[in-house]
Amino acid sequence: MRTKWSAQPKPDVLVRKNQSFYSVVLFIHANQFSIDKKLEDMTLEGRIWFESNPWKNGHSIKSAELFIELSEGGEHAWPPTEGAYLGLKISSDNYYSDMSIEEQERAYEKEAISSDNDIHIADWNSFIVWQNFGRCRVESSNAQIGSASQRYDLTNLMQGRLEFEKGRKIVADQENDLNAFTCYILGHDSVADHDISFSESIDSPGHFDIKWTGAIALSYIGDYNFEHRFSVELNNVPFLGIKGPRYQELREVRKSFFGLFGRSEYYDLRQDKNANSREKLLRKLAEKCLKLEQNRFEFQSKERCDWLVPSQGIN
Repeated sequence: MRTKWSAQPKPDVLVRKNQSFYSVVLFIHANQFSIDKKLEDMTLEGRIWFESNPWKNGHSIKSAELFIELSEGGEHAWPPTEGAYLGLKISSDNYYSDMSIEEQERAYEKEAISSDNDIHIADWNSFIVWQNFGRCRVESSNAQIGSASQRYDLTNLMQGRLEFEKGRKIVADQENDLNAFTCYILGHDSVADHDISFSESIDSPGHFDIKWTGAIALSYIGDYNFEHRFSVELNNVPFLGIKGPRYQELREVRKSFFGLFGRSEYYDLRQDKNANSREKLLRKLAEKCLKLEQNRFEFQSKERCDWLVPSQGIN
């Protein structure tokens, strides 16, 4: 039996610029489990490897985020279908960050000599090409894990495994709009065939160790076949919580003069409801798509959306 929760009155402060059309919502709540503090205190360890690229020891991970995102669905919603979605984002350091200046120069000279001798080096194997693109980013976009008809049990994340677009050989959506994950590797490429496993860190409750493998298509240069592989290992990634939908509407803030010089800005619709009302709506959507113990999560409002932040762990 789940413990029932009850909404408590919470102060809401709205800071407005130009009176009403731009707002930053600041939720004042003394919360030691705040999202910002979790990211600030994070001692992340992680690496990403790209099979057969010039760095056999991989690249260090600079940042990682783990959360669940809720969507109400609809024409202007993203993700476009109502449900719960995995939120997983990583970004690496510069590809060459582990190399000294001398090592970079030697690698560059070696490749330049090969080029002068008409020896072709594929982009995937080229130190110079990787260096030009700097660093990588891989993040979830449309990775659905739960819905009203099949609620996701959040405790499964403790020792869980998730798969997305398994066995895919060719990029289905060349614009990447509906793919489970998007990426920037050697440009805006495509990723699929994801196998992601989670285990709670032994020494840090509410933090996770993650192992993740997947396939890459170099779609930035028009190659839509998933011919390359990547793998990721992360340690001590905090679970940030459950992220609610964005409630924004594009409104005209300055009338145009004969069709010229008009200006529109996004209006945060949350300012039309108080914190208690927003909390009830968010908890109702979470209950609809997830199996969770509501009393373990505290409501918190951030600049762009509301959150349910774990205060006691998720198990």
